[in-house]
Amino acid sequence: MNTKPKLAPRSLNCSPRTKQLSPRLCRHSLPSTPNSRRTQPTSKTAETRDDDTHRAEARALCLDLGDGFLQLGLVLCSLYFLARKCLFPALGLASAALGIAIAATSIVL
Repeated sequence: MNTKPKLAPRSLNCSPRTKQLSPRLCRHSLPSTPNSRRTQPTSKTAETRDDDTHRAEARALCLDLGDGFLQLGLVLCSLYFLARKCLFPALGLASAALGIAIAATSIVL
């Protein structure tokens, strides 16, 4: 059977002689634990940015939905000129008011 020996992540021996011959190997050896002191600030920053991203996405969704209702209100109001029915401006104003309310909720987020 053709089996290659598996190397453990920390099998690199960084003796003084090895450091002289190839300092890059010793520098790139793996840390002893996955959550070492070097990765803790980075993971905290990543979590903070992830929270900021979720907040920005929720705000953008509210703004997009509010914009859609405002456009729907405009279209419904303009249908009044074609059909001459008073129902269209009332629905258009209600839709525009709903769009403004939804877009205003993005300020709270």
